[in-house]
Amino acid sequence: MVYIHPMALVSSLPMGLPPMVFAIGVGRHSETSHSYRLNGLWCIHLYRYKGELAVGGRHYRIEPGHVSLIPPNTVFEHIWPTWPAVEVSVHFAPHGDYLKQRIPIIQPMGERFERAYIDLLEATHWLSKEQERLNARVYDVLWRIARPSEPLEVFRRTHPALERAENLIRIKLAEPFAVADLAEEAGISHNHLIRLFKTEHDMTIQAYVRQQRALRARHLLVHTTMSIKAIANEVGVGNLQQFNKLVKRELTKTPRELRLADPDEALGTGFEKRTDTQDWEEL
Repeated sequence: MVYIHPMALVSSLPMGLPPMVFAIGVGRHSETSHSYRLNGLWCIHLYRYKGELAVGGRHYRIEPGHVSLIPPNTVFEHIWPTWPAVEVSVHFAPHGDYLKQRIPIIQPMGERFERAYIDLLEATHWLSKEQERLNARVYDVLWRIARPSEPLEVFRRTHPALERAENLIRIKLAEPFAVADLAEEAGISHNHLIRLFKTEHDMTIQAYVRQQRALRARHLLVHTTMSIKAIANEVGVGNLQQFNKLVKRELTKTPRELRLADPDEALGTGFEKRTDTQDWEEL
């Protein structure tokens, strides 16, 4: 038997919003193999056994600590040389098509596997009882599957003064303020704060402030009925001409264009069901 490299084939999974989970459970198989497909739903399996996965005419080795992601309407087969074969599986419908992650059909999770496995075991008790909590837990695990190569310490240790400065900027967006005053409130020198922003964000403090003002403006323009003038004041740019320039420069659209955007479209509430393997990509 010729086996395909575990990460040779990838699928594009919508992950802009938490999925809707329809089934989750532990499988303990005692037969030699099992073949089926899910109509309209994706599925993930976290494996604790050695075996084989056949999907799309290809065969993949299964090792303990592997996870697979199978698109909807796809026939696949699990083959077990020894049993019982134990795995956790989840059947779900993804949401948020505006944000997609390219995820291999099967891959090792490494040191992240045990934690994900235990988290899904706990979540099996929430089906039909705490659905939103279940959706959120599976969403979190999907992100861990999508980014398996990152170390467990995925967040950089931000300088405390930089954190204070970022929080102050978000609080003070509606009012004018000087960088020197910001540095003083953050308890750090002006020049040191400039260096921290350059290192962490690769931009000046002024550019960071413009970015944050534009992002808040976009949210208010798309998801509220506040007037454009009120939004301009809310983000600290009371002059409408300057506000228009800021939004256009940072977001490539005018305030009026953003105001006319469909909120549902902006949220990416639809999702696409893939019917066969033609949407997979070779690496």
